[in-house]
Amino acid sequence: MIERQTLLVVGAGASIPFKFPSGRELVTAVCAGLRKDNRQLFQLLRACGFGAEQIVAFRDALARSGRPSVDRFLEFRTEFMAVGKTAIAATLIPFEGEDALFGSDRNWIEYVWHQLGDLHDIAQGQLSIVTFNYDRAIEHYLLTVLQSAHGVTPEKATRYVQQAIPIIHVYGELGGLPLLDGRGARPYQPADPRSAPAVAFAAKDSIKIVHEGVDDNLALGRARQLVTEANVICFLGFGYLPENLKRIGIHDRKADAIVWGSAHGVGHAQRHEIDRIFKEAAGKQPIILGGPADDALEFLRQHPVFAP
Repeated sequence: MIERQTLLVVGAGASIPFKFPSGRELVTAVCAGLRKDNRQLFQLLRACGFGAEQIVAFRDALARSGRPSVDRFLEFRTEFMAVGKTAIAATLIPFEGEDALFGSDRNWIEYVWHQLGDLHDIAQGQLSIVTFNYDRAIEHYLLTVLQSAHGVTPEKATRYVQQAIPIIHVYGELGGLPLLDGRGARPYQPADPRSAPAVAFAAKDSIKIVHEGVDDNLALGRARQLVTEANVICFLGFGYLPENLKRIGIHDRKADAIVWGSAHGVGHAQRHEIDRIFKEAAGKQPIILGGPADDALEFLRQHPVFAP
């Protein structure tokens, strides 16, 4: 069981084991899907009511922007907000499938699940999750295993996830899940091709871009609260953008909070900068980074994040 108040902060790299693209891969996928007007993504955006000239202008600006993600691009090019968010949703929704989620041999969520203990332990509410990702993989996995492993009703599984394991999407998600958001929410599965335009167009409204109002983002406020309450903070698949660290109030963490962080593919210069950011808060614990070869699962296996 998890005995200390623990917060996982999850970035795009943590969704890669479930076949989702990284932020940069999403840029490539969107641009490739809009390369010609007969491509599926191009046709989907046309079906959503976007004009060909607008789609081409968005594609060309994104491709030449040098931005690491589509949402980062949209922060500065707000005139493309609607078409960009629809493209994000349309590209990511097809990856929401149970085969990739439950069939992955790099499933770090399964590892975390094993640390939670029995239902009594889970109910103690020692784990919370802040995710910067739009996919609903974490909550769908937990809802499913609670029912399958313990035989609890869907309603009881929902209460555990909502009350004992809060999952905060600071920048929104690809729509709600039926068990968590009720009638009209979308299940964790790819959209039927016939309804894909309507599904993507609706999902765009659940995606938040920072420019649209950080101060009014209730999820971000909740994330900041969880940072201040945690005794252990662990970053998984996170890019460590200074803006995102500032937005969740990482410098407001407890003085004795232990901070861990995976660093897959992070070079020496980048590690130095990450260390510097966490040392800016005087009197706070520095971050303990993993090795550049360790993905989220291997990082958790090699570091005592959940130790008493």
